[in-house]
Amino acid sequence: MDILFVTDNNLNTVGGEQESVKIILGEVKKNYETGVLQPGEKPAEVDGVTYFELTPYEKLKPLIKKPLAFVSYLFKAARIIRQTKPKVIHTQAQASFFLVALMKYAQILPGKTTFIHTERGLHSKYGRPLKGIFYVFLRKLDVLVTTTDRNKELWENDLKKFRYGRKLEYRVIENTAGNLFEGGEEQTPNTDGKLHVGFAGRYVDWKNWPLALEISRLLSEKLPGEIKVSMAVGCFEPHTYEEAENMFAEMKALLGDDFHGRINSTLEEMSRFYEDMDVYILTSMPDTESFGRTLVEAMAKNTVALTTNSGGSEEVVGEKANIGRTAHDFVERITGLHHNRDELEKEKNRSRERVFQKYSTANNLDKHQAMYKSRLEPKESGQTTSRKGDHVGVSLVCTVKNGGELFQQTLDSIKNQTADNFELVVVDDGSTDDTNERVQLLAEDVEFGVTLVTTNGVGRGRALNLGVEHAQHDYIMIIDDDDPIHPKKVDVQFQAALNHPEFSVICTNTFLLLNNAKPSWPVLQRIPEVTDVTRRVFIKNPVIHSSVMMKKKDLDRVGRYDESRTSQFDTELWLRFATNGYLIGLLPLPLTAKRAHANQAFENKHNRLQFLKNTTGLQLSYLRKADLPAYYYAFPAAKFAYGLLPRALRIQLRKLTE
Repeated sequence: MDILFVTDNNLNTVGGEQESVKIILGEVKKNYETGVLQPGEKPAEVDGVTYFELTPYEKLKPLIKKPLAFVSYLFKAARIIRQTKPKVIHTQAQASFFLVALMKYAQILPGKTTFIHTERGLHSKYGRPLKGIFYVFLRKLDVLVTTTDRNKELWENDLKKFRYGRKLEYRVIENTAGNLFEGGEEQTPNTDGKLHVGFAGRYVDWKNWPLALEISRLLSEKLPGEIKVSMAVGCFEPHTYEEAENMFAEMKALLGDDFHGRINSTLEEMSRFYEDMDVYILTSMPDTESFGRTLVEAMAKNTVALTTNSGGSEEVVGEKANIGRTAHDFVERITGLHHNRDELEKEKNRSRERVFQKYSTANNLDKHQAMYKSRLEPKESGQTTSRKGDHVGVSLVCTVKNGGELFQQTLDSIKNQTADNFELVVVDDGSTDDTNERVQLLAEDVEFGVTLVTTNGVGRGRALNLGVEHAQHDYIMIIDDDDPIHPKKVDVQFQAALNHPEFSVICTNTFLLLNNAKPSWPVLQRIPEVTDVTRRVFIKNPVIHSSVMMKKKDLDRVGRYDESRTSQFDTELWLRFATNGYLIGLLPLPLTAKRAHANQAFENKHNRLQFLKNTTGLQLSYLRKADLPAYYYAFPAAKFAYGLLPRALRIQLRKLTE
């Protein structure tokens, strides 16, 4: 068997683990022999997946309280695993994770089985005893998957103190709501003029339903007769039904017919729940949500999603204005949206677009497929020659649109690299030429990994971030589609980064390449030291975008590329690195050929002037944030004046200084 999913809960029950596994199964069963080891009965229709029935109980956790039944389950599971010999075992909940890790300690699992765990709990939510148990069992794990960058960073930083923690492969695979929520018709418009506000979640203390009541009360006072509220509550313990019904009675007394409540809705009912909703609010207590799946459900239905500072949910909504701490915070935001319908519609569109860019079913499945492929088909997936589980290497990220022959020169220079611990991620941002074919031909002809991401034209900032999201290594090296690189660039620059871990960004010198010329690379006799140029970004930016290599974790910490910008993505990023205390270094070797040709957008006279204005404005705005002497303000003005010189003169001056 290729992949065996071991679950805490029967897939016919409701929950995040169950829905996620079903979404993955629907795709991976097409390419791999797949099985599910779960508590409870097998489904009526197997449909290409092998299910194993071990116990009548539908959930694993209650079984743990029955020692004999649990031991019986353990031995049955071990027998199935020995018989099927899965190449990959994937768990998505804690009990099954501990169960499989225990089997690995007992040497029950086949030696070559890859053990993957998707951790759905927020790291900061766990107390010391539970973290201690995790530390013991994580030693047997090969791949740790989280659903947000924040949770990955928390786990990775915590596990660095252990040797095995530095060898673990960490991946971020964002949750998705599924095709049920992403598809369908456009949102049903409200015809009564009222603002529709919704809340959803299990009836447990940390979901903080009293905050939902308080928000509803304040809204009814501030917008009397102008709002309606819906609640969808999951009740899985007998006593919670009565408590939820009491809450509904209180809401009914407050809002009358403008309140609707439902308990234990099906997924189809939840899809309809969001359809005419304007604003959805997740009220969970601080540091309790690792993700917040209901946010994505609502956003996919063209609904504005607001959240408390509850953990991963803040990353999901992706907008500071949509994060609140008190009932008054939410009421102020909702009132503002109600009185500004244009802003409301704009925010709805942004939310839905964010789902399709980052939290779509396609994104989730692509990342799972890539992960399984890397373990099941290492040669075809283009894994580097670095040791299994070790992602200390370089991801070359290149965005391109209709690259043509200049792009081919760049691809050839990547193909000729002497290094072997790297991969190439190409983001084709809406090409209409043969760009895709060029990348595919390269992939068929090289040993290193090649990932091609295609879009319909999302813009440079988003394209760059997509490349970073698909990158599997610790270092990101930016490649411009028309700038070829030295055959030893990856080798030399990567070694410089390892020798100088104090730098978050290391750039190199470049030499000028005119129009369609091909580079003549110098022989590297001696590798010089890296020098600190952090402050120089406020004077005359020394960082050429296509020369840089960055630590991926530090790029994540400063917020990656600003997707709201239309130009100067790189300049703004270096200023942000510098302002936040990260060091930028220069390796004074010409490892990139910087091409200059008349077709570049910023060489157009109008664009050139706008480019200079924007760059100068950026430097001045960040100078105000940085604690630097007053004379620094003179440098942006001097650079602006230099930029106004004719292109031919600037080229001659650059040649004189190379």
